[in-house]
Formats: sequence, C-alpha cells, structure tokens
Amino acid sequence: MPLKLNVSFGKEELAKYPFTKDALNYVKELGFSLEELTSSYGKNILERAVDRIIHSITGTYDSRLAKDLDVEVLSFPTAVLLVGSIQDKYLARAFSVGEGKRAFMFLRAEELGKVIYVAMNTFSWDIRMVEVLGRCYPSIKFTDYVSNVPTYRGKWKLVNRILIGGYVPLTREELARIIEEGVKRKVMELVEEVKVKVPELPEGVKPFLDEVKKTWAPRRERIMEVLHGTEGGSEEFYPPCMKALLEDAREGKNLSHIARFALTTFLLNIGWKVEGIVRLFSSLPDFNESVTRYQVEHLAGLRGSRTKYTTLKCSNMRTYGLCPMKEGCIGVNHPLQYYVRRMREQRREKGKVPNKPV
Repeated sequence: MPLKLNVSFGKEELAKYPFTKDALNYVKELGFSLEELTSSYGKNILERAVDRIIHSITGTYDSRLAKDLDVEVLSFPTAVLLVGSIQDKYLARAFSVGEGKRAFMFLRAEELGKVIYVAMNTFSWDIRMVEVLGRCYPSIKFTDYVSNVPTYRGKWKLVNRILIGGYVPLTREELARIIEEGVKRKVMELVEEVKVKVPELPEGVKPFLDEVKKTWAPRRERIMEVLHGTEGGSEEFYPPCMKALLEDAREGKNLSHIARFALTTFLLNIGWKVEGIVRLFSSLPDFNESVTRYQVEHLAGLRGSRTKYTTLKCSNMRTYGLCPMKEGCIGVNHPLQYYVRRMREQRREKGKVPNKPV
C-alpha cells in the first residue's frame, strides 16, 4: 500500500531529530560559523552541546529540549564537532549511542506517520504499509531491515519475522527501535567526517572541550585498563565464542543482553572477579556502573536469590547467534567444558595430570 504522509515537521521536530536531512539543511540555512561559537549566543550552544555529550558519557539520557529551539538544533552539530575533534573512537561510540537512545525516547511517543517520516527522510529506507490479518503495519524492505536490525538474534532474526513481498512488517515501536540503530550509525559517520582537530578550534571553545575531556577521562582510563589487562587464567584456553565476545567488549561494541549474560557468567565461573567484569563492561557505550555492578553481582550469587549462574550451553549459544563456528566445537557442548579440556591438555603436556576425559 503506497504511503501518503501528511506530517507536520516544524522547528520542534528539527530539535528532536537534528540528524534528519531537514535539520541538517536548516543548520546550513542558519549559516552559523565556528567563530561565532565564541559569542555570548555561541556559548549557550556550547553549553548545551557539552551537556548532551556528558549525558551520553554518563548514560543519563534525557528528552528535554532547550527553551531556544535554535540553540537545541545547533547544539547537535556542535557536539559532533567537539567529539570529532577529540578523535577517540570510544567517546564517539558513547556519543552515538546516547543520540540514538535519545531519538528513540522521542520516537516512541510520536504518531506513526512521523516515525515513518523520520526513517525515510533520514535514511531513505523503503517503507510501505502492508496488511497482515486485516491490520496494516509499517513494513520495511528486508535489505534495509537486515542492515539496521538491533541484533540478529531472537525476535529480530529475519527467520523469525513475517516477510511479505520482500517487506518486514513492524510495530511502531519496533520501527522506532530500528531507527535508533540507524541514528547510531549516522552519528558515527558525522563524527568521523569531522576534520577539525583540537588545536584548530577557537580559544573560547577549548574550556568547553576540556569539560568533556574531564568527564570522559575516568571512563577512558577504565577502558584502557580493560584493553591491556586480563585475569581468570590464560585467554588462549577460552572457547571461540567467548574470545569473540570478550574482543567485542574490549572494542566497546554494544553487546546484546544475552551476549552480556553469556560472557559474564562464563568469566565468573573461570575465576574473574566482579570488579574486573565491571571494568570490562565500562568500555561499552551504554555503560552505567551502578546498574552493571548490580547485575554482575546478581549473576555471581551475591544478590537476590544468591544463586551463582552458569553460562549458556553451546546449543543455546548457537540459537542466539553467539557461536562463531559453523558446526560448533567438535566434541564440546558447553563453553566451560571447552575451557577445562584445554587447561587439562596443557597440563598433560607438562605431565602434571593423568590423561582423563572430561
């Protein structure tokens, strides 16, 4: 069914969705220059830009708008400029996740037509209305779907979706969630396009940049500790699935909930401490220390039911798309079994234990 959108997209929408083509074109029309950021009005923009970056760093996402909507609109490209000039990919990821989540907070409260408009205006996705059991749903071309799906697991796996004429029907909230992923990628692209480096910024901008760096510094320090530290035995004994998840965590990639569960429970069972796992996850873009610590302690049996959880079996790892091996690891049905076998194999080579099967 062809789409007929009758959507009002005024300045408030430009402020909510500053990554859209409409908003980016509006910024060009305003013609606000880098030098003007040192003016009194420019300082208002800088303050709001720093504010939205800090919310992304701390994971305290909000949906408020500045009273002056032009300040709100201009704060987005200004924040992109500040983050891009620092040239830290982990900060860029944290910022992009924050902007994506903020967009989702707005979108989930919008009427369907506006959600569709944001998707089509920003990403040029192929969307149409498709009837399913007498009800029409916004449906996205499967190629756009698989390129922007939040995860390839669970309900988001294409095999678990209805496919009609090459289109995947979605609820309004599901479409908003996919837009969130698109926004993350869009913001990362904008940050990577920034060519201005810190020394090239006007002197009046640098105090605001220093505030961002000061807030980011503890998080960056934790990330560096994660990248260069290890515990819980040699990683050469880890199964391929856990090596892949550990590498993704250290790279600051946004792991799914089930991936975090699998990795956390594996690490706890081979001797990692709660503090080490919290440091590991501090590199993730949506890191919240108090929430992460509570969840890790719960899985470690230190909270709630006091039950220490074990990690997923290999069959479950494959179901959730967490196994990188096409046919799994031969003769192994649990990640911990793989780890113990590799440990024993090394010890046998050194003549420390008899040759016994696991």
